[in-house]
Amino acid sequence: MAYISKEETAAIRKELKAAFPDFKFSVRIQTLSAVNVTIKKSPVDFSNYLGDRSSANVSEYLHKNMTDEQIDIFRKIFNIIKTAPAKVSGSEWYDNSDAMTDYIDTAYYYYLSVQA
Repeated sequence: MAYISKEETAAIRKELKAAFPDFKFSVRIQTLSAVNVTIKKSPVDFSNYLGDRSSANVSEYLHKNMTDEQIDIFRKIFNIIKTAPAKVSGSEWYDNSDAMTDYIDTAYYYYLSVQA
């Protein structure tokens, strides 16, 4: 069953602050099974990704309209989201889901978004 604790979420927040000191993040739990990470402020310009929207979700399957710098930042953030909780709980993120049999088994869900 997907679950993420407050301590694990705090570990994500702490590592993001250490890795990206000039960024401002919102890291919060959603229904105890998911963590939402939002980039609220950044020295990096995300306007090409946002277009005329005020916020946009970021997929782990990165899009072609991103710059190399944006892709590198997003990959590092996704890596922190997956690895930081293990330093607190010892449990690593996993995904044993099988779409062919409609079987869902993951450590927790995660979402990343960017705000203008």
